[in-house]
Parts: sequence; structure tokens; C-alpha cells
Amino acid sequence: MSYVETNDNATSFLLTWGTEDNIVDRVTQSEVMLTALTEAGKFVRTSIVQSAPHFWASEPIEETGSFSGFFAPRLLRFLNERL
Repeated sequence: MSYVETNDNATSFLLTWGTEDNIVDRVTQSEVMLTALTEAGKFVRTSIVQSAPHFWASEPIEETGSFSGFFAPRLLRFLNERL
């Protein structure tokens, strides 16, 4: 948060979090970061993973109903659009 600033930097951000994270409070972390980046004029997209706990990214993508399987196509779309 301390380093978010308005400038000509064209960096894009994809923020993702699970709604059932019991370690990180999304309101005080993810949503505050989203607001700061948006107010600084950055390109920001979010991918909110419903019912996902804190540690979900290591699940197999091909597993039916996995959180990673939900997130993977959104990550690829973001990368294809922004790179």
C-alpha cells in the first residue's frame, strides 16, 4: 500500500481472494488494495473465488469443482488481454 502511486506506469493487476479466507481479512487487505490501485489509475481486475479458503491455489486445475480450476481460465484471459 505504501508504494501505490499515480504515474505513467502501465502495470496491470489481477487481485484474487477466497471468500472463506480465515487468515487474511479481505476487507482490510484485498479490497483496500483494490481501492488504492483504482484511485491511482491502475488497470485492476478481480477474481473472487467463492467459498475458497486461504490456501486453495495448489489444487489440481483439472479436478472437477476445484478453486484452481475456476481461477485458471480467468488468469489466462487476464494475461492474454494485458500482455
